[in-house]
Amino acid sequence: MQFLELLKSMTSSSVVDKPPVRRVAIFGGTHGNELSGVFLVRHWEENGAEIQRRGVEVKPFLTNPRAVKKCTRYIDRDLNRVFDPDNLG
Repeated sequence: MQFLELLKSMTSSSVVDKPPVRRVAIFGGTHGNELSGVFLVRHWEENGAEIQRRGVEVKPFLTNPRAVKKCTRYIDRDLNRVFDPDNLG
């Protein structure tokens, strides 16, 4: 089987023994001064059909809108530093 055919046939349930993924969130703007993700999220908010897949709900989210508005990495806390075992549950 050609590599591309193999990739096309893969689903989350064929790669790992878990139920298929039904919901996907795409985040942009985690750091307000990194704009490529912001541009994509805004684009996909207007052109959502580009990211939709059959059987999967896909939604784009602007993660840190206050930092994006000020074009700064973060406002109160760097979001890369808030993920720890206590708040991930």
